[in-house]
Amino acid sequence: MNTSKLPLFAGACGLLLAFPAFAEGPAAAPAPPPSVILVAMDTTRADHLSAYGYARSTSPNFDRFAREAVLFERCYAQSNETLTSFASTFTSRLPSEIAPLAYDSFHIPADAHTLSSVLQLMGFQTAAFVAGGHLIKEFGHDRGFDVYQDGWNFGSLYHTIPPALAWLDQRDSEQPFFLFIHGYDAHAPYAKPLYFEGLFDPDYAGPADQILGSDSPLDVEKVWQGRYYPDIRSHQVTRTVGEREIQVLHTDLFSLLALQAPSAGQALSEQDLEHFVAHYDGSIAYGDLQLGLLMASLRERGLLDSTLIIVMGDHGEDLFEHGHANHRISLHDASGHVPLLIRLPGGEHGGQRVATPVDLLDIMPTVLDFAGTVAPAQARGHSLAPLLANSDNPDRPPIPMTFSEGILPMASVRSDTHRLILGGALPGSPAFFDLLKSASIDDPAFALFEVGPSGEQRLDLGDATVASIAQPLLDAMRKAYEGHALPYDEAAPYIDPELLQVMRDKGYW
Repeated sequence: MNTSKLPLFAGACGLLLAFPAFAEGPAAAPAPPPSVILVAMDTTRADHLSAYGYARSTSPNFDRFAREAVLFERCYAQSNETLTSFASTFTSRLPSEIAPLAYDSFHIPADAHTLSSVLQLMGFQTAAFVAGGHLIKEFGHDRGFDVYQDGWNFGSLYHTIPPALAWLDQRDSEQPFFLFIHGYDAHAPYAKPLYFEGLFDPDYAGPADQILGSDSPLDVEKVWQGRYYPDIRSHQVTRTVGEREIQVLHTDLFSLLALQAPSAGQALSEQDLEHFVAHYDGSIAYGDLQLGLLMASLRERGLLDSTLIIVMGDHGEDLFEHGHANHRISLHDASGHVPLLIRLPGGEHGGQRVATPVDLLDIMPTVLDFAGTVAPAQARGHSLAPLLANSDNPDRPPIPMTFSEGILPMASVRSDTHRLILGGALPGSPAFFDLLKSASIDDPAFALFEVGPSGEQRLDLGDATVASIAQPLLDAMRKAYEGHALPYDEAAPYIDPELLQVMRDKGYW
């Protein structure tokens, strides 16, 4: 398998692969590349899945699949947003290298090399069935897909799997395919049909159920530091110019309210907060049911053992570890540590677990490696193929740094033991580069956290010993952004009023 990185010239890879090397006698035909299915469980935390050690049995079907696949214990997303995380995954670039980080202008440019566009160039049939929201065509996620269905507003795998299976039944069986299936099952408001809402806390009776069942579908995000503020407009502030609304001061807004009126809002008990978590876990279980039905359908069609299958999360969800239930306002592990499973054709190496930290940036180079080509030169990720066969492969850096970005002004670098967060400027903006270049490690814009299985603890950067731990992380962040490619200069996509209302109803923009 190819693991080096070479520039990608349009059409070159497919043409070169078609010609055998000169040799005496007829050359053996190269083995055809496997087809690929990528399944995305949106907003799913790794540490709330049973296969990752969670106490509740939230994911029996995921666990069964894990026994046939290679599980990456520490995979990290490059963003805490669906919009930017998938753009990063499909291009193997940081979000700020793709487009300016703003809700109404971020989109994948038409000339960007994406995983689907490269596979399409190589002759793969490409199709995507996604659950709407920030994966609709307007944001450019349809680049390189022959078929792209996005007609559900924050829908479930329940909605996207049936048309995906229908497409599989109608495709050309003689050609390889790339199929992307996505669902928002674990996304707020954590309300799912049947018995899944009460699956893990059926005897609870209290205010959490009223909040979860309110007219506003995201009232759970009005809970801050154990108090519910029903009258506040959750994380939306109006700019002084125009009516454009974006979330930029969510934590500041609630913190200010708590300081000015500490008795305002409704106090919630630990039991109330745990019930929100139980609902979230029930949402995972609902998505897990859909995953199990998908795998059973693939087995029936004879595709399970002949296809490279990847199951991933795009970001997680803070569940009051930092005072809130959300994923967009922090870059901690709760939002960034995501599941990643890769099932090789035939289930080879099934049940293996890889402890080496990896990124979602690595998915594109991995799939292209199995397809017999290399990633574009701009790709930041590395093929995981060597780790699939040998989790201790020496070719992989033992403790690589992981970088992530948020549309709220923040960037993060994580080592095996610590995370440094830089706030106050949008990654990729002139202000961000100025701050990154000139600020010292004790600048208030920086925050250092010690990370581990029990959570994250903030450290005092005023302490010289702590500062000495943080400095290498700052140096790594500066190096990562050296030669940062400027975003494509392309007009913002047209956002129609209906879409704008959907996004506002879901707490965005």
